[in-house]
Amino acid sequence: MSTREHPIPFSDRLVDAILGRRKTQTRRIPTPQNAKYQPGDRLWVKERAVCVELCGGDTAALIRYTTDGAERRVIWPDRLRGRPEPGKTLLARFMHREASRILLAVERTWLEHIRDITEEDAIAEGVKSTAVLTPDGDDYRGLYAKERFADLWNETNGARGYDWASNPEVRVIQFKVLEVQP
Repeated sequence: MSTREHPIPFSDRLVDAILGRRKTQTRRIPTPQNAKYQPGDRLWVKERAVCVELCGGDTAALIRYTTDGAERRVIWPDRLRGRPEPGKTLLARFMHREASRILLAVERTWLEHIRDITEEDAIAEGVKSTAVLTPDGDDYRGLYAKERFADLWNETNGARGYDWASNPEVRVIQFKVLEVQP
């Protein structure tokens, strides 16, 4: 079976965790698209960027990724309608393959309910624990990674009707970073 590629959007915060090699899992509401992800498939990351300037007439653009300010010259494919405008934000959901700089490889996928996430898996989602032992040694102060992940989940999915309390089923995608283009 040949390797397949699929697009996958991430917010700036999560792209930062991928770039920092802190994120190796993502949880998504099951869709027909992510149901197709299989071990060995590649995921090209869609992220937010800003068009800095057009280059080579209107066949290329210099874009700046909003996560870390990295810039890259990107050929603008003829198949796309319109051209980017300098100063305009390019939303992650509209990023095309040629502008993607991060390539991931799916290692495994599975279904679970969101609240079944473990502390270890929350850390693999790129979330850090802020829990520290109190000075008297009797308790912890701060939030565990799982609690911080629950907050992130609600920020991202709560308004869509998939909040933490409703415990929706999710598709877990475990991945590794294959490539980050400069």
